[in-house]
Amino acid sequence: MSDSLGSNLNKQEVDAMNQHSYEAARLHLAEIMDAHMLCDFYNHVEPNAGETETSMRQWLEGGGALVVENDGGNIVSILRWRECTDGWQLDHIVTSANYHNRGYGRWLMTKVEALAIQSNIATLHVVLPKAQHDLEPYYARMGYARDDGTNEVTLSKHVGGTWQYH
Repeated sequence: MSDSLGSNLNKQEVDAMNQHSYEAARLHLAEIMDAHMLCDFYNHVEPNAGETETSMRQWLEGGGALVVENDGGNIVSILRWRECTDGWQLDHIVTSANYHNRGYGRWLMTKVEALAIQSNIATLHVVLPKAQHDLEPYYARMGYARDDGTNEVTLSKHVGGTWQYH
């Protein structure tokens, strides 16, 4: 996780995020030492993803990840991001099939948008893999719009106000 984010989000803020949690779920920021566990989850939920511990570490070192766990401590959903030229690039939300349609994805998106604002990040981009282009309406309902001029589906949302430093 980048130092700038780590200094902007502390345990008290994460606890505040958990205050309105869903079904006894717990939200936390992933750490580098979680890379192996996150990699296993990604490869279990999306077997064709080919995620490696090294690639997961690169995501965490270049940005971060929010993880939702159920009351038993099992991962339910993950949203990771990394810095890009004009904001953060978000990976698509990965959620265990048993927990689809329960609002975890929207919860993660809301929280990462709040983190972006706290971290003075003005724009978020979601790049959808070709196999998941059908998720575009899901993200569009949350305010993400297609970026023109790209072959892949890249959706963006400006989350910061004019008060942010540039």
